[in-house]
Amino acid sequence: MLLDLEERDRRYKLVRDKMSAKGLDALIVVANAQYEQKGFARYLSNYNNRMYGTLVIFPLEGEPKFIVPSPFQEYWSKRMAWIRDVEISPVFGEGLVKNLKAMGLANGKLGLISHKIIPADTYMYLIENCPDAAIVDATELLEEARMIKSEKEQQLARTAARLADLSLETAAKLLKAGIPELEVMAEVDRQLIANGAEHINHLFRANPDDLFPSIPTDRLIQKGDAVIVNTEVSGPEGYWVQTLRTSFIGSPKKNLARMYDTAMEIRSRTVEELYPGKKVSEIVDNLRKIIIDAGYDATPNFGHAMGLDIVEHPFMRVGNDTVLASGMVITIHPMVVSQADNASVVLGDTYLLSDSGPELLTKFDPLAMKILD
Repeated sequence: MLLDLEERDRRYKLVRDKMSAKGLDALIVVANAQYEQKGFARYLSNYNNRMYGTLVIFPLEGEPKFIVPSPFQEYWSKRMAWIRDVEISPVFGEGLVKNLKAMGLANGKLGLISHKIIPADTYMYLIENCPDAAIVDATELLEEARMIKSEKEQQLARTAARLADLSLETAAKLLKAGIPELEVMAEVDRQLIANGAEHINHLFRANPDDLFPSIPTDRLIQKGDAVIVNTEVSGPEGYWVQTLRTSFIGSPKKNLARMYDTAMEIRSRTVEELYPGKKVSEIVDNLRKIIIDAGYDATPNFGHAMGLDIVEHPFMRVGNDTVLASGMVITIHPMVVSQADNASVVLGDTYLLSDSGPELLTKFDPLAMKILD
């Protein structure tokens, strides 16, 4: 396993340095099993939560505490997690307050991560039973720590990218008229699982009456379809990447062919734009201009970072002035949309940023599945 105790110690020092700078005595880190809401606790515990929620009390000094709601989670977290002090508490608020008092933290300055997902009953129990605690939102602290991937995390992203490429390779072999959408994606899933995927999330669009992708159905793929395959996959140890391709079943209509060319132009321009030191807003504005100048509609969201969650900060969207840095893993997936034609085309890839330029992690050639019979 790449995520060993050396990686744990790197993370703990990084997070505690940030806590010290903000005068925090402890972090209360809440997570659940949703793809985009489990990474905070996993980053500190190395436990892959499959169901319910988990909670980490991470003190500035001393050993952290891991609170889980069931014997199932206690059993597996004791086998898998970095945190050795594991306790069952079906009612999170009670377990949280009890342990804060036992650790001498009930009157301290506590950083809450994340206020968006902490259960309301847990939060209410906390503020009612620790009235002297200073509770502040510290979500940004852990978001910042997770933005820059270590060498080990970068290698895990590369491993996941090979799975994402396998997804497209498999889909390209199967996509043809007369095949149900579900049959294509079922084989994609089979290949991904057989080759070590941890979690898989697909969006799919073949029906020309649908502007955006959703989930695959039992509909038969037909001549004239413009198929969008979006694969988000995490590999061993939980690191996500994303890739998207548009395929035409038969020759595309003239307007779709031009939209595809616009998407390819954006993909080429991305490698010129995606450098450390540049603001997200500057990059997004430059890429959006290509779509707008071509006469199409541009969405405000162009992508996001990825890691232990399927969506991480920074978000690649209009108005975000976050400055990119070496070590970030970023997916760029701008969609070229024509509302007038009820049509859309998208190409998306995941990149690892470095001072020498972006490393394209998802390498499957879009042209290899542009036009399929």
